Amino acid sequence: LSPPPIKDRLLFNSIEVSARFYGFQLDVPNRLQEGIAITVEEHMQHILALSSVPLLKPARTHEDL
Repeated sequence: LSPPPIKDRLLFNSIEVSARFYGFQLDVPNRLQEGIAITVEEHMQHILALSSVPLLKPARTHEDL
């Protein structure tokens, strides 16, 4: 993985979404090694984020994203 080029980054409500997704993708292996489970039922946004598919809906984002 590599960070997205600056010219291709996405801003949403003054949040640099591209950089946050990149950071999340780097963090997931650490979470799994710590035994934190990621399930389809509870973590659909997380799973989509691993493939760089942002699901942006007001008031519908998981608390740790």
